[in-house]
Amino acid sequence: MTPRATEMPAATNETKTKKALVIIDMSVEQVAGIHYRKKNVIHTIRQLATASFFDLVIDSHLWMGPNDVSSLKQLYPGGQIDTEEARLIPELQGVFSRPSTEAPASSAPRTMFVRKYNYSSFAPPSILNETLQSHRITDVYLCGINTDYCVYATSLDAFYSNYNAFVVEEGVSSFNGAAGHKQGLEQIDKFGCATVVSVEDIVGNRDS
Repeated sequence: MTPRATEMPAATNETKTKKALVIIDMSVEQVAGIHYRKKNVIHTIRQLATASFFDLVIDSHLWMGPNDVSSLKQLYPGGQIDTEEARLIPELQGVFSRPSTEAPASSAPRTMFVRKYNYSSFAPPSILNETLQSHRITDVYLCGINTDYCVYATSLDAFYSNYNAFVVEEGVSSFNGAAGHKQGLEQIDKFGCATVVSVEDIVGNRDS
């Protein structure tokens, strides 16, 4: 699936466009299962996470304690708090000053970690939506894994939560390979919950 050429929403005097990059599930244990375009995805995320285009960059990955309630625990045993396997991959840790410590929604660092509990990064008890609202974010850009699971689920919830949602095609992949990646993008396109964009779309609009 080829990303659509896209015009980024222009800021108005009434509503200033504020943009967040949400990086999904780039933990050691989950990235280990990615073989399709892994290096390219990591490179893309590093490039975007350090770009001036975004007002906020959020690391969102599973980080669940024994008392945390999540239906995903029945399906996936990983994401256990304070384990090396559940931490953000070393290639991205330098982007975040607090790679595995959740900052409160009221604080305002440019980069922060928000715990994830289910397929969607928005699913309770995540504070992702509260964090985006506290920073007055209007546009949410998604990178990470898996295109056909958590990226797709998060794009749906971003749409339900009234954000302008975008999926960066070069910044997502799937443990199901090219087929799973393609299926995820097709589902996102089918439901219209997010616009699939390229890095060039973003870089070309960095001054917007």
